[in-house]
Formats: sequence, C-alpha cells, structure tokens
Amino acid sequence: PSLNAAKNVTVIDETAIKNSHAKYVPELLRGIAGIVVRGFLGNGKSVEVDIRGFGESGVSNTLVLIDGRRTNQIDISGTDWAQIDIDSIERIEILRGPQTVLYGDNATGGVINIITKRGKSKKPTIGFKYGTGSYKYSSLKTDVEGRSDFLDYFASLSRTFTNGYRVNNGLETIDLNGNATMKPVDNLRLRLYGGYHKDWFGLPGALS
Repeated sequence: PSLNAAKNVTVIDETAIKNSHAKYVPELLRGIAGIVVRGFLGNGKSVEVDIRGFGESGVSNTLVLIDGRRTNQIDISGTDWAQIDIDSIERIEILRGPQTVLYGDNATGGVINIITKRGKSKKPTIGFKYGTGSYKYSSLKTDVEGRSDFLDYFASLSRTFTNGYRVNNGLETIDLNGNATMKPVDNLRLRLYGGYHKDWFGLPGALS
C-alpha cells in the first residue's frame, strides 16, 4: 500500500494504461506529477523524460528499468522509448528522488520501473487490436497468453506506423516480446523473457 511505502511512489496499473489511450509510454508519463516530458518529433523517438527537474541532464539522472533490466544507453543519451511497447506493460512504478544507493548510476532524480505482462488466463487466449489516427497513424497488434500449474506465458507481436506532422517525420516500428515462467516446485520460479525491436524513422524537417 502507498501509505506504508517509505518513498514517494506512483503506480500506473493496467487499467489506467488502457483508459489513457496513449500510443507511447512518454504520453502516459506526461500527466504524472513531478515528471517533465520533452519531445520534438511527435512520436516515441527522441523523447526526454525528466524526474525532479534536472533539465538537459534529466535523461542521465532518470533510471528506466524493464523487469529489472537497465535500458539507459551507455552514451548518456537516455532511453529509446520507441523500443517499449505500451501494450506489453502490466504496470509502471515511479519512484521519485535519489535512488542511487539501491539502483546505482542514473537514479539521482528517480526510477521508472516497467513491469511487463504475464499469462493470467487459465485457458489459452488470443487477442487482436487495431488502431488508427491522425497523420496516417496505424497500429496492428496481436498477443497470446495462458497459465497452468507448471507454466505461465505471454507473447505479443506489434507493428505501428505514422507519417508524423513534419516533412520526413515518419516512424515505423516492429516489436516482438515474450516471457515464460516455469514453476517446477512451490518455492521455485524460473523466468525466461526476451524481445526484438526494429524501427525506421526520418530526420524531420519543416512543418508540412
């Protein structure tokens, strides 16, 4: 419970993610108190997320984790948010303030911990989603999930495209994500997870 937490924590659950209708994770974070989102392309590429107002150095002072794995680039350019498929996220935990003692480098301003989905349905379930919007935006996504006494699994495949609102501002992404949790005995969990991402984007020019 948040009242018992010793830190300033905000949790965005799966229901809030669905109700937000956000296409990219930065759009979802933009409305959270204490977080500044700066983007110049109108899509998930080249977006800066800043906790506690570090300004230009915010990307190197905000640590982003996916299932405990660091995503900050070693060249201090921050996180490539286009590589994170928002429909594969179960919840997002936002910890404000210095967390360097627990998490190491890049956590001076805070930590954004992204937890991906796991299989919940007792029977195999296949989902399909299509979306469209302005500037020729289109999104096609499918996923499969299931769980049993021995194995929980989730996998998703998505493809998105947008022309953007500037000249040469297009972005196309392909994402494949999946995980499996094996439960051979009551007190043991073995989890395998992985992902594949590829995108094509242009260097934007003047407003079209």
